Amino acid sequence: MMILQKGIFKREKKAMICKQDTLRQWFVAGMLVMGLGVCCAGKTITVDDFGAANYNRIQYAIDQAADGDEIVVMDGTYRGAGNRDLIVSKKITLRSQNGPEYTIIDCQGKAGDEHFGIHCTASATLQGFSIRNAYGNGYGAVMAGADCTVANCIITDNTTSGIWCETEGSVTIVNCLIARNASELGGGIFCTGGAQPRIVNCTIAGNMANYGGGVLAQSVTAYEEEEEITYTSHPILINSIIRDNLALYGGSQIGVGYGDEAGELFSTIGVAAEITVLYSNVQGGSAGIYKDPNSTVNWGDGNINSDPQFVDKYNGDYHILYASPCRDTGFSLAAAEYDTDLDGNPRKVGNTVDMGAYEIQDIVTVTRMAMLINNKGQLNFALKGTFDTESISGLDVKVRFGNFEQVLKIDASRFTIKSDGDHYVYKGAKGGITSAKFTLSKGVFLIEGKNIAASLIKFPVKVEVAFGDY
Repeated sequence: MMILQKGIFKREKKAMICKQDTLRQWFVAGMLVMGLGVCCAGKTITVDDFGAANYNRIQYAIDQAADGDEIVVMDGTYRGAGNRDLIVSKKITLRSQNGPEYTIIDCQGKAGDEHFGIHCTASATLQGFSIRNAYGNGYGAVMAGADCTVANCIITDNTTSGIWCETEGSVTIVNCLIARNASELGGGIFCTGGAQPRIVNCTIAGNMANYGGGVLAQSVTAYEEEEEITYTSHPILINSIIRDNLALYGGSQIGVGYGDEAGELFSTIGVAAEITVLYSNVQGGSAGIYKDPNSTVNWGDGNINSDPQFVDKYNGDYHILYASPCRDTGFSLAAAEYDTDLDGNPRKVGNTVDMGAYEIQDIVTVTRMAMLINNKGQLNFALKGTFDTESISGLDVKVRFGNFEQVLKIDASRFTIKSDGDHYVYKGAKGGITSAKFTLSKGVFLIEGKNIAASLIKFPVKVEVAFGDY
């Protein structure tokens, strides 16, 4: 018998399952820890750009909604007028039906044709969208004001700040991936005008700016009726990963204050800004945070400065491996309002929550799923993920979605061990699972299949990968 761990030969009578359920339900509890709540009960309004729904444009639904209503946006890629430059000025919930992988707001912005995604000026909840291709200076892909909540969103590939937190208010940003955005100020998140957002279990990576590649906090002084008023920005980072961001003049990961072209950070008109960091993984640690002399960095408990070990950051997979130092090192109480992570998987699996937007599941985590119908009307698929090499010794592998199920028996008839002892490769038939590769040193796998009857699948699908005795 061949096993999936070097040096151990045993077969454990247990089965551990990870589910990536694409039919996600987002749960918001009225907890007091972060001050979140749910809008009062109202009607539900649906949006679908092609199918049957109340409206075919998101803004049309927002305009007709009242405080307390919920707008549910069906799967699809939403473009053009009425689906970008959205203004939310009511206490509503605007959410996707099945999560950010399936509901995309494509702003289609470019030089000379600037567009943003969503501008929230009320205590609303924005949940479960991918927002990309915003373009412009002086705003963000998402502009968050008042006491709004931005949850379970993927905000990537925008030529402007990922999230622009404006004006005084307690914005909450939770379970979000903010990556590969580029802006003059605050590539990932820009806080100004007295913004005091709470940023919980987010991954902020690969963003660029002149100042504050990952996060920038800036305070301002204004004159209202000849009275000088100071608006002090003070973001709070908890359970988050800030990594691989870049700033031209200062604050690649975090900047506190403003900056000039010589790379000197300073507050606007001498006004101090502030940031608090708790239980987070910040590249460079506290020493890597750029701040002006007037500003304050509160470097709290539980922070680390280590490679988070992303699965494949070069291809946009910011899940973390089982060996990541971010595993079980977060602060559970701060994430108590949400039961799930960005994938819709349970948020707390181990002793405490993980840092970042994605929670490692107990034995195996599906991190990427691709499916397409070939020219014969049959389904081809590829699954990528991570696994715990210490926990699956000798256990068979089961893959199931829709009405398709197949077990890979861990024996020498199908599996081969590469000469380096680190790669286990499965070769199957021409139909069903055709190949699988497990890499022990990294704890990652790739499972591919072809020529599966499309009648077995109903979208959106729920994928299960399990290890056990079958």
